[in-house]
Amino acid sequence: SGDQYALVIMDVFTEQMTSDVLDFLRDNRILLTDVPPNVTKFDQPLDLTVNGYAKRFSVRKFNDWYTDT
Repeated sequence: SGDQYALVIMDVFTEQMTSDVLDFLRDNRILLTDVPPNVTKFDQPLDLTVNGYAKRFSVRKFNDWYTDT
C-alpha cells in the first residue's frame, strides 16, 4: 500500500551512496541502513558455515594448484 516503506541494508561501500541513489531511495519510500565495517559475518551466517567451507576449500585448492605449477 502507499503508506508502507521498504528497507535496504547496504555495506559501507561509499561509491554506491551517490546523490542519485539516495534520491531514488527517498522518492520511492525506501529506508536505508548500513552494516558497520567488519560485522557482515554476523549478518550472513551461511558465510560461517556452508559458504565459508566452500570458500576455504576453493582457496586451498587454488593455492595447491598454483604452487604446483
